[in-house]
Amino acid sequence: MVVSGTEGYVSSDSVALVAAGESHSFTGSKSNSFLVIDIPTRAWIATDALGALLWERARHHPFVPVDAELLRLIRYLARASERGQLRGPLIAHACALLLGTVSAQLGLGEQGAWPSSLRAVAGYVDAHLEWPLTVADMARVGNVSASRLHALFREHLMTTPQKYLTQRRLRRASELLAHTSLSVMEVALRVGYGDQAAFTRAFRKHVGTAPLGYRAALSSQQDEHKSQ
Repeated sequence: MVVSGTEGYVSSDSVALVAAGESHSFTGSKSNSFLVIDIPTRAWIATDALGALLWERARHHPFVPVDAELLRLIRYLARASERGQLRGPLIAHACALLLGTVSAQLGLGEQGAWPSSLRAVAGYVDAHLEWPLTVADMARVGNVSASRLHALFREHLMTTPQKYLTQRRLRRASELLAHTSLSVMEVALRVGYGDQAAFTRAFRKHVGTAPLGYRAALSSQQDEHKSQ
């Protein structure tokens, strides 16, 4: 494969990152299968701080080696895509998880400095926000004790595992409210709240407004931008 004049290979050992606007071409021998993820430049995944770091890295070094953990994730997403299991917002979440994992492996952003056990927990949390996760569940994923997990969160994130989980749930809820037409109840279920009232209280506490108010404010801002 050639990306903006840089030659490399895409295989079970490496992936290629192609930044928006960069020329690329490829050829293959024998039979090949590819997992291609096309992310709009205006998508929240591409426009956040970590996305900007990743695309800048892609412009200069597009080929990224794949370790065993990343390869398992890629294969899982490929199978899920073939079976039609990735639909709607799940596609964005899967892309975010994959790009976050690539970024962490490259040492980009704050996760790049985290120990592997903490990165594993963070990735698992983002992939299972709708589950009734406990600190014990997260400790098992990180292969550490609950007390050690608390120590890691205090050292690297200045928070507790449970507060981190709540923060990630409400950030995902904000993204779903902003980028989908899901009802508030559907958003609540997608981020692990079985009760809409409890979700609304948590969202108001952390964001400063109710979910419907948050969505209405974003819609108003978008309308103002279009009219300018």
